[in-house]
Amino acid sequence: YKDKLFVSLFRKKEELLALYNAVNGSNYQDPEELIVNTIEDVIYLGMKNDVSFIFDARINLYEHQSTWNPNMPLRGLFYFTMLYKGYITANGMDIYSERMLELPTPHYVVFYNGTRNEPDKQILKLSDSFRMKPDDAALECLATVVNINLGKNHELLEQCATLYGY
Repeated sequence: YKDKLFVSLFRKKEELLALYNAVNGSNYQDPEELIVNTIEDVIYLGMKNDVSFIFDARINLYEHQSTWNPNMPLRGLFYFTMLYKGYITANGMDIYSERMLELPTPHYVVFYNGTRNEPDKQILKLSDSFRMKPDDAALECLATVVNINLGKNHELLEQCATLYGY
C-alpha cells in the first residue's frame, strides 16, 4: 500500500520534478520536459516499477521500499532492460547499426522508510550478489538507497515537501 501512495504522489510531473531537483541539487523549472516511461503491470510481464522518467540526459528510476531488500540492484537491472528496450523502440534505433547508439545515463534511487536502522545513504551493487568476485564482471547495476525515515536525510526532505509529507 505504501508504494501505491508513493506512485500516486509522484505521478504528477510537478512533484516528480521537485523530487528530481532535491535528489540532484538542481533547480529545473519545466515539468513538461520530463518524459515519464513508468513500466505498468502487464499480465505477461508480471513486473512494474514505481516511477521512471527520462530527463536531463538520464533515465531515472525511483523506487520506494518499506521493507529491506538487498536485491534492488537485480530488480533495477530487469527494469532498466525493459526501459532501454522501450527507449530504443520509441526512438527508432537500430541495435545492429554500425554506429554507437547514444543512450540516457541510468540513475537509480530507492527511497527506504522501513523499520530497520539503515544509514542515511548507501549504494547496493549487483556485483555483491555474484558468487565469484572477478574484477572483470561484465555487468553492474547500482542502487542508491536513501533512508527517508524521521531524522535521516533532513536536507533532502526539506527540499521536497511532498517527500517529507510522505
